[in-house]
Amino acid sequence: LFVFWTFEGEALVCQHCEFNQCGALEGIKEVNCGPGQWFCEVDFVNGKAVTKGCADKDVTKIPAGYIPVDGNKLKRCKEQQNGRLKHCYCKKNRCNAKEQAFTSSKSDVHGSCMLFSVLALIFISMI
Repeated sequence: LFVFWTFEGEALVCQHCEFNQCGALEGIKEVNCGPGQWFCEVDFVNGKAVTKGCADKDVTKIPAGYIPVDGNKLKRCKEQQNGRLKHCYCKKNRCNAKEQAFTSSKSDVHGSCMLFSVLALIFISMI
């Protein structure tokens, strides 16, 4: 007697909201993406999320031109109109939940490096 078990991969879980609802807690819900939906996505206008959800089935890999956020190849964004519009894809459960996760911390790192350099110069000049 043979028993066959069919295991389907667990569905990707993404946050979903539509225009003008992403800022309101009641406008956001979690959804299980369908078969063949491999990415969550989020659209930003002027730094604010305006839509979130599961990417279409035809997105089987992150398209060319999308830049990794802080070196994370599973979280990539593409900016248009001088950064006014930004579209991002990510590939982990609930990865589109936190808007700040799609902003680069490079400016924070740059600022910290500058502060450290200035302090080091001050210290050296005191010796």
